[in-house]
Amino acid sequence: MSLIKICSKMVSKNKYKLGKKTLSALLLSAALAFGSVTPSKAASGSAEVMGGTGAITMDVKLTEKPTPYTIFFFRDRISVDYVGQPSHSALADLRIPLVGGLLGLVEGTATQTITPRLGLAYSQKNDNCSGYGALTYGLGAQNGMLFLTGNCSFPLGNLRLMISGENITVFNAGGHLQSTQRLRTGFTYGPAFFGPALDLTEKDDKIDYNLGAALGIRF
Repeated sequence: MSLIKICSKMVSKNKYKLGKKTLSALLLSAALAFGSVTPSKAASGSAEVMGGTGAITMDVKLTEKPTPYTIFFFRDRISVDYVGQPSHSALADLRIPLVGGLLGLVEGTATQTITPRLGLAYSQKNDNCSGYGALTYGLGAQNGMLFLTGNCSFPLGNLRLMISGENITVFNAGGHLQSTQRLRTGFTYGPAFFGPALDLTEKDDKIDYNLGAALGIRF
């Protein structure tokens, strides 16, 4: 069973409300269809556990190239605070290379509801750093989402010094709705990474933070 089939089943097991728009179902159907294709490259990804002042979070990212012309990405985040209140979000997208680092996106995000999204992304990478940015529009939800992420690592003896950050901002015609920033610093040793971590969430003029440490592995 391919990575895409596994991810599709993971999303389908969660009970989300479906809006009148049905492109989310189309996205999952497309994922299942691509899952029958033998991957041209092995799947890769990362798994991270962060413990902080506000919550414990697990963040799993998986990437697969099912055909030479498409990239499938899946992300699943589960968080539990210290009074036992859980939260969950998931994202799945198909990225279609256009020209240079420009990509077309067909995407689905899931929190309390599933939102189909369309947009564009740009990706760039050199020896030590990589960057990715995406701008999508949520059909039905009628909101935009800006996603920016960057990662750098530099050799330091047997280790590598690493720093990574990401920003997710959701907005509509009325302005800002919610934004999240995540910062990771520390070291990598082989596939493992560890170090200080900070998550910030801004919503309704209120800022919540989760300051702690993260431990993870890349594969």
